[in-house]
Amino acid sequence: MDLFIDLSMEKEINYNYFDQSVWDSSQILDAKNKELKQTNAEKEDVLIAGNTKGIPNSIQSYTPPNSNFNNPCAQAACTAIIEAWGKNPYPGDMDRLFTEIHSNHGPDIIGGALGTSPNRIMDILNAYGLRFIDKYVEPWLLGGFINPANQVLFQSHWATLWNMANNGFPAIVLCQTGYVGGSPLNLHWLVFRGSHNFNTELSNTLFSYGYSDKDIPDSIFHQGWECPTFPIYGLRFRAIIPFI
Repeated sequence: MDLFIDLSMEKEINYNYFDQSVWDSSQILDAKNKELKQTNAEKEDVLIAGNTKGIPNSIQSYTPPNSNFNNPCAQAACTAIIEAWGKNPYPGDMDRLFTEIHSNHGPDIIGGALGTSPNRIMDILNAYGLRFIDKYVEPWLLGGFINPANQVLFQSHWATLWNMANNGFPAIVLCQTGYVGGSPLNLHWLVFRGSHNFNTELSNTLFSYGYSDKDIPDSIFHQGWECPTFPIYGLRFRAIIPFI
């Protein structure tokens, strides 16, 4: 076989495989991600500096009033957060708040069959007067925690979550079940209250039918927070941190 390169063919191949619309979309997405990171950094600086007061009330796990609600974990986590921030329009009546949230901002992934997206959670928080910081870790390279290249991003991310939650800004986080209760092959939104002595403090962990407070080792939380069975962009180490 002759090792001959036809440059005219090379140009044609490059032309055929280059999709300008895909490139433009990727550039727009990259710009939005950079803007989001900058905005998050500015918010974090303000909050950690103490210019905004942390959560006024302690977080309590909230369980929906019955089992008739479809995939309610995100809405239940939002209910617990909104109540703790004092933004419940029906003070003390968390069932009424939850029912309203689930009715107006129910699960939205494939008609709710696969639960609730991060964007829907952000819509709920906005609807009840809360702002938020939205964070996750990407890229996450092969090897997970064993890969040293992943550690820099993760440790920075974990330090931010740890610092903010322990200073009064708990987060809504996404974990793979099994690590936080329940069957192992599902995803679950719950509340990260903080971490002390290498133990993660959670609300709305799965417990039979219902949600409860639970402390687990940081290392177990980190594994569940990675959502290892669901390597989908934007899900790993997702944390939505509300504030007023």
